[in-house]
Amino acid sequence: MALFQLPDSIWVIFAYKWRKHALKTVKWSLVYPVLTNLLCLCIIFSIISPLILVVGITMFGILWVVYAYQNLYVLEAAVETAGMLYWETLQQLFVGIYTLDLFLFGLFLLKGTLGPAVFAAIMLGLVAVVQYHLHSRSRPLVLYLSASASCDDLHSEASLQP
Repeated sequence: MALFQLPDSIWVIFAYKWRKHALKTVKWSLVYPVLTNLLCLCIIFSIISPLILVVGITMFGILWVVYAYQNLYVLEAAVETAGMLYWETLQQLFVGIYTLDLFLFGLFLLKGTLGPAVFAAIMLGLVAVVQYHLHSRSRPLVLYLSASASCDDLHSEASLQP
C-alpha cells in the first residue's frame, strides 16, 4: 500500500494547478475584423463564382458551432461590449456591399452592357440610402440604450401587468 502513496509535494502541485485554472480571455477586437473580412469576401466573390457561397456557408456554419461552444465553455470576455462590436461589424459589412456594387458596375461597363451597369449604379445608391437610414435611426439607440437596461425594463413591466 505504501507504493501507491504519493509524496505530499505532488499533491500540492496538483491541488495548486487546479485551483489556479481560469478561462482564457478573448479579444473580440481581433476576432470581429477577421470574420467581417471573410464575410465581405464571400459576398463579393459570390457573384463571380457561386461555389464561394457553398464554401462560405460551410465555413461560417463551422465557425458558428465552434464559437458557440467556446463562448460557453472555453472563453471568457474580459470586457463587456454591450453589442457595440455587432454595430461596427454591420457598418463594415456595408463596405463589402459597396465593393460588390462597384465591382458589378465596373464589370458591366467593361463588358459594354449599359442596362445592367445602370441597374448596378441604382443598387449602389439604394444601398447608400439604406445604410444612411439604418445609421440615422439606430445609432442613438445603440449609443444610449444598453441591452441590460432594456431587458430589466421589460421584465419589470411584465411583472406589473395583471
